[in-house]
Amino acid sequence: MIITQSVMLLLAFILAILVFTHTVQIWHIIVLAALLGIANAFDAPARQSFPSDLVEDERDLTNAIALNATCLIWPLYSDPLFPG
Repeated sequence: MIITQSVMLLLAFILAILVFTHTVQIWHIIVLAALLGIANAFDAPARQSFPSDLVEDERDLTNAIALNATCLIWPLYSDPLFPG
């Protein structure tokens, strides 16, 4: 997961450099978005496997999975509430 996060950070820096130097073109954005999608394809399953590794008691696993899903979904609903 550290590798995928590092790749995403690198892609963000590349996009920032292209924007700040005013050299960004549409194909840059398409390539960076595709690479980000590939990185997310590896990162998302790794994130979803954490609760089963962290929770020792099997009875608490369902609650841990629900809490993890809530933490991943909550920004989708809360971000539009706080614009700017």
